[in-house]
Amino acid sequence: MHETPHPLVAAITAESEVLRAFIKVLREEQQLLLAGGTEQIALFAETKSRLVLELTRFNDVRLQKLRQRGLNADRRGMEQLLNAEFPADTRITELWQQFLQLAASADRLNTTNGLLIGARMTCTQRALHVLFSAAHLPAAYAADGSTIRFRTAHQIATA
Repeated sequence: MHETPHPLVAAITAESEVLRAFIKVLREEQQLLLAGGTEQIALFAETKSRLVLELTRFNDVRLQKLRQRGLNADRRGMEQLLNAEFPADTRITELWQQFLQLAASADRLNTTNGLLIGARMTCTQRALHVLFSAAHLPAAYAADGSTIRFRTAHQIATA
């Protein structure tokens, strides 16, 4: 006979699985960024958005449970809830600690990827600036139709 897990254990386990999937996508994205494959970065956006939406739903449910119990909607509140529901069960504490480690790993990867993307964008903008300056073009149009200025003001004379 298969025992049904406590809803809290099931929720943490399910959210951890989504975090693992998110981490996998972030690692793949990072490898692509490090290899210079910036053209394919957009391919990750849909998957990442879907996973973030799932994680947000899990978080919202967890915060709602904490508030219903009169606990702070934070890490400490969650630990109080787990201690109240599972006073002597170290397995749930280990499960929660694994979840926190996954969340920290996802945060680090996401931050690093953001920095890598920012660095690529800066290099691209500099390259465009050089190209447009060489062609004596003052500006170009962005994807949204706005104007991007590439030439900087030059001082012609001083009085």
